[in-house]
Amino acid sequence: MKINNKQFYSSLRSRYRSAKVYLFDAEYTATDRSVIDKAYSQFIWQMRLVGLTMWLANKLDCDKWAWLFKAYVTVRNALSKRSNALPVGIICYHVGADKSKPHCINAYAHTDGEEFSIVELEPQPKSGTKELTEEERKTVWLAVF
Repeated sequence: MKINNKQFYSSLRSRYRSAKVYLFDAEYTATDRSVIDKAYSQFIWQMRLVGLTMWLANKLDCDKWAWLFKAYVTVRNALSKRSNALPVGIICYHVGADKSKPHCINAYAHTDGEEFSIVELEPQPKSGTKELTEEERKTVWLAVF
């Protein structure tokens, strides 16, 4: 399913009302949720192969894991037959809506019948798809796709 950036921007602004939203592509291709779940499993396996298995303060912390997963999906997609970017990005928010607990994770849009939905994903090992609470979604200050 193709999503133009105006439609995607509107959905992101609706979900993350306080966020600065940056979209770098004119159009995206949303896939089935299982494609991203499989990519996450393969990402964790690949990271283990190169010795990246845990969070490391200021070296491999939340923002680095989020950028790594986005890069991994971007490279895999570039090697595929899809004609557009996958709508996988990075969001920054406050865990538990606590301003002293900033955190970065990934978010992505996936097909949901005739529509698309936005879901969050914790890219660090032993994690995966998660859903932010309404209070946490209100604290998202950055969404980059």
